[in-house]
Amino acid sequence: MAKLRLVPAPVFRFLSLVLSVLLGGALGTLFLAFTFSRVDSDLQRSRMILESLRTTSSERPEIVILGNSVAMNGIDGRRLSAALSGHPVVWNLSSVGQTPAEMLFILDELPESVRSVIVSVLPSTVIQSPMEVPRNKMVAYFMYGFRPTEETRQVLVENLIGRESEIVNMPQWRRAVESRWMTRAWIDTFVRGLLREDLQLDRANTDLYFPRSYSGSLPRATRQRMLRLHVARDVGQGNLSPNVGAVLERILENQSRLGRDALLLVLPEHPHQRSITEPGFYDFLDRDLKSLAQREAADYLDLRSLLPETNFYDHIHTDELGAEILTDALSDFLRRQK
Repeated sequence: MAKLRLVPAPVFRFLSLVLSVLLGGALGTLFLAFTFSRVDSDLQRSRMILESLRTTSSERPEIVILGNSVAMNGIDGRRLSAALSGHPVVWNLSSVGQTPAEMLFILDELPESVRSVIVSVLPSTVIQSPMEVPRNKMVAYFMYGFRPTEETRQVLVENLIGRESEIVNMPQWRRAVESRWMTRAWIDTFVRGLLREDLQLDRANTDLYFPRSYSGSLPRATRQRMLRLHVARDVGQGNLSPNVGAVLERILENQSRLGRDALLLVLPEHPHQRSITEPGFYDFLDRDLKSLAQREAADYLDLRSLLPETNFYDHIHTDELGAEILTDALSDFLRRQK
């Protein structure tokens, strides 16, 4: 009868260590995947947008607005709806730092009820080359459950810089590993809520119509210091970035193919930023954006010079009155297009 051969103790300890490490890694990855969508962070608005678009309810959006925090704080969906014929449901699906690349994720999820899409941009965001989306935001979109189409994946891979484009075709378990920064993000969000009494974080994360995060007003001295964040721009910089242009072109082209109206909207810029920008910069950029809209049968509205300094909360965001003026200017334009 053959005798059982025992595994030598050193080998057994080594194998046990390897299995423990693998098991710990697997459990850790599962934990990250499970907790990601349940932890509050400054990216949770993206999760709320996806859940709202996928939830069956009696109220479905007919017009959606996409853009960054300037659009979040500057366009009131309910006010816009009240001013338009038939009072269509208007959802403001803008989010902090939302780039055209991020808009693609949301556009893939829009319900059939949507008949108009407003794509808002700032001059400063459409001249960036290459187009950048923070790596953690790319991970968050996939972890929250966004599943872009194959066409969208191809556009992202072609127009994002290397490390961000890798995430598009990365296995989900690797994205879960990449999401380990979420704990720190939760702490940052919690502390910001304690320190910034002027921020309405819950409204900014959950409001589908007017996700304005700022309330009250900043001291004049603070506003003046923030003007230092503006950057002088010369004529040579006034060109639409090839990467941003390619993504915007795909966005507008797809809306036309789906039978939706599309509007490319240039948001207001602070007068101080305009004053340190050479006039030719706007001439060239306006030419590029207008040409893009015309090629894709989209409307174009440039409101960069709409507001005086007194209607800005800080160096880029409108105050409450500025938001009313911006929303009314947008509704006036849409009414004229009908």
